[in-house]
Amino acid sequence: MQIIVTAQTGRAGGGAGGGGGAGGAVLIPPPLEAPSEVKYTEAGYFPANREVALKLPAKITQATDVVEIVAKTDETRTLSITISKVKELPENVPNVPTPPYKVYRIFEVAFAKYGTAIKVEPSGRIAFRVAKDWISKENVNEVLLMKYSPAKAWVEIPTAKVGEDGSYAYFESSVGSFSLFAIVGKAATPTPAVTVAETPTATPVVTVTSEERTPTPAPPTAFPPMAIVFTVAAAIAAIAIVVYLARR
Repeated sequence: MQIIVTAQTGRAGGGAGGGGGAGGAVLIPPPLEAPSEVKYTEAGYFPANREVALKLPAKITQATDVVEIVAKTDETRTLSITISKVKELPENVPNVPTPPYKVYRIFEVAFAKYGTAIKVEPSGRIAFRVAKDWISKENVNEVLLMKYSPAKAWVEIPTAKVGEDGSYAYFESSVGSFSLFAIVGKAATPTPAVTVAETPTATPVVTVTSEERTPTPAPPTAFPPMAIVFTVAAAIAAIAIVVYLARR
């Protein structure tokens, strides 16, 4: 279901005299590129080269997570402004590239000359928020705003963190013009675990060359017991013969 909130503020009426005859005009929402789920339209008076801040109703901030829009034009005029929570991207717009981006919210901001559908391209700033629970769940380490450009598709916009509370982190980006935007988070790159394999201790091998080998002495030759008996007997017999011959 689409919810449309339209507001015509005193700033629009104030622009009737200074902005060029917009007092009796009807508030016409600026044309959008993408179908909207929720959108809010307001009219405002913009003096030349001065920033004008648009504070959004709580319901619109809840739907889009956009907190504030600041715009500046190069000439004094009354403008109508629409901010929309995008329901789906049109066929001619590619999806936000992933990875490393994780999409948190897609919204659109458009400006037109008051009372017409003629688009105007002021510069400005966008203040938005991101739920801390989402940042933690998605392991996000950097939040960015991306803008759709027909020439370059989705382009990163420099984004600065400006504060936080118990539930949200708040960010701000400066833009040269308004269009389709995506609030995205870059997921943290996991640090690969380093596994150190245990190196087994090598057992040293000692190689002995032929020159280094110590010769083993041969064991002495053992005489059999019977050989000893015969040797002793022969010796005794020889002695007896010598004695006998001597007596003769």
